[in-house]
Amino acid sequence: MMTAQCATHCPPRGRRIALILGIALFLTSAGSSLAAEIDGCVVAPTDGLGHEVLVGFEATASSDWVELGEDLLLCGSSQSIARDLGQLADRTEARGEFHEPPRLFDGPRQDLILVEGYRSADSSNPTEVVAQGGRLAVVRRSTADLYTDLPLGHGHTTAREIPWNRVLVRLGENLAPRYPRRELASPRIQGLVTSIDGPRWLADVATLSSWSRHSTRSGTEIALARDWIYDQLEALPGFTVELDPFQLGASTIHNIIGTLTGSTRPEEIVVVGGHYDATSQSGTLSPGAEDNASGCAGVIELARAFSSHPPPVTMLFVCYSGEEQGLNGSEHQVDELQASGDDERVIHMLNMDMIGYTADADLDCLLETEDEFADLLTPYAEAAAAHTTLRIVTSLFAFGSDHVPFIDAGMPGLLTIENDWDQYPDYHSSGDVIANVDLDMGYQTLRMNVAALATLMDFDQSLFSDGFESGDATAWTQP
Repeated sequence: MMTAQCATHCPPRGRRIALILGIALFLTSAGSSLAAEIDGCVVAPTDGLGHEVLVGFEATASSDWVELGEDLLLCGSSQSIARDLGQLADRTEARGEFHEPPRLFDGPRQDLILVEGYRSADSSNPTEVVAQGGRLAVVRRSTADLYTDLPLGHGHTTAREIPWNRVLVRLGENLAPRYPRRELASPRIQGLVTSIDGPRWLADVATLSSWSRHSTRSGTEIALARDWIYDQLEALPGFTVELDPFQLGASTIHNIIGTLTGSTRPEEIVVVGGHYDATSQSGTLSPGAEDNASGCAGVIELARAFSSHPPPVTMLFVCYSGEEQGLNGSEHQVDELQASGDDERVIHMLNMDMIGYTADADLDCLLETEDEFADLLTPYAEAAAAHTTLRIVTSLFAFGSDHVPFIDAGMPGLLTIENDWDQYPDYHSSGDVIANVDLDMGYQTLRMNVAALATLMDFDQSLFSDGFESGDATAWTQP
């Protein structure tokens, strides 16, 4: 019998029956092996559940679980899974929302393994995917070796055991606000956001992708790209620029570092980075328009924005080389920061890698960091909501790009990458050209990034640091 409260808040009866039937179907399909307490697995949808429901459910789940964006994978006995699905139904019903029945995985959890850098677009992909989110997928173990043995991920694709009872990827709609929503449309931050020039960024992507930029096989072309990046940064007011050399095998390659000294807290450092080298597994050219002229051009565009709106902290704008051969450029910079003691000054590192492709009209962007720096997700997600049309997905499982050496060294790092990267058909190929890069995807990502960086630096707090607003004129001197 439906109470008055249920008439207001409970889901339609037909949808509630659908979930109950789904649970029943799972138990029936599982058969006697699960009844005998042998592990089995199901995948439940998370979209629309919200942070409160997910956190409450995962804290009390009887089964092992892993959250992967839209997929919540549960593995355990038939009894524990039935109990957990019932609990999830109850929590969902309390919110007045409802979702499709869970999907059954035909096999024990021992048949499952996690693949980092999973790409669904590979035409020769032999994997059976059970759950997927961000840059990760849980697949049937017997097919994982077939996938990782293919030359698809170019060092970014590995298989590892599933880290159970962790949020690996979470939809932006399921994030919790970690502090009261800030006013992100202040005049100073809005000025930064409106200074982002999308067509100029796209023109820079076109320029960079006109050169073949393999770190060691491109002859003079990567040097031409290096010198062009140097010139763009050197032309900006307030910047000092250096070429930072290091060895990659027998080759000397370079990071390009543009420094903009902070106006009020110069002892603090924010690093904005993205690699400018490219690679190709097909053909002789490595134009790398999406991977990663898009991110390197983004570094230049953000440098332009902050050169016109001086930041309170010191900012290093870095285009790395040697990323495709194993994060060599970012590892070199981290080593130098640690050797000088400046790693203690770094309050944030933003990495941009593949920010300009979308497979459809849904402009979805992935934010990636690790558990200890999860607080970074909120200012980016809030900036996206306030200033862009992006849909946000988040990951707490960092790998395979230039934010990782910073995170491993204890510096707060975060990656922004388009969430359709796994569907990009010209990944690591000579077909990665400017025609594949979407203006609006990159433009919206850069608007989010500049607003989030300003928020993290307390950009507005620096406006009256000289005492004018408070009436304290002791900081002023006569000319």
